[in-house]
Amino acid sequence: MSALEPATLGARPSRPSPAPTGTGEQRGERHALPDHPDRVRADENETVPVVPSVEAWDVYKGFGRRAVLRGVDLYVLSGRTLAIVGPNGTGKTTLLRILATLARPSSGIVRLCGGDAVRDPVAARRRLGVVFGATFLYDELTGRENLRHYARLYGVSDATTRIAELTALVGLPGNRLDERVGVYSRGMAQRLSLARALLHRPDVLLLDEPDAGLDPAATRDLPRLLRGDTTTPGATGRAIILVTHDLDLAVGLADDVAILAGGRFVYTAPTAAITPPELRRAYDEAT
Repeated sequence: MSALEPATLGARPSRPSPAPTGTGEQRGERHALPDHPDRVRADENETVPVVPSVEAWDVYKGFGRRAVLRGVDLYVLSGRTLAIVGPNGTGKTTLLRILATLARPSSGIVRLCGGDAVRDPVAARRRLGVVFGATFLYDELTGRENLRHYARLYGVSDATTRIAELTALVGLPGNRLDERVGVYSRGMAQRLSLARALLHRPDVLLLDEPDAGLDPAATRDLPRLLRGDTTTPGATGRAIILVTHDLDLAVGLADDVAILAGGRFVYTAPTAAITPPELRRAYDEAT
């Protein structure tokens, strides 16, 4: 059984003013975007609460005596994409695994779509789609059988139509769907993994190096692949968090970018206000 299968699987704390993409400390300074929009105006006389799709408050993670995450705060609103960049070994994948409920934080709070993801990971996983280094695909099954398997697990009622939509979206030829996944190239498996992650129309999409194994043409097509699933309910409001080493991809794909170094966010910015060379300079200074 795959680690992602759902069957195996309060109140907001007081906190410093967080950023939509997180906050951190470097040389004693906080780096933050505008404060959390706790309420938005519904009409002239009424406001309604805003519930971020992803929240993490004061998250720590250690392995033995080694601290990997040192008090991470972040939130991502629906419809927004956050790119996290940083050197190897700074906790990027660990943070993503905690958000995906594949690892538990040593301390801190993680909420997905308003629910406590640490206390109830089963419910959280039904709101999530993930694409990690492990594809969570079964090599002995065909591509179509893999997608049907996950469709049953997540209760996708229109599975045949949905599989056809997604395989067309990610560029998987129909004749390859009936081949065993074990004979797929890395790029083909990555495309199928993306289709798997989108199958149940998740509210939150988590991606670790989503361009891994993709050829240059497919990498250039990633924005369309990730944002192209907008004809189905919930797609336009999906929150996306991706980890990448490609600074150009981060700026081109995300609404916000954050640099994680030393287990903390040390830099955040909206991508509309920064160019790849500027992000490179900030990255070199921060790391």
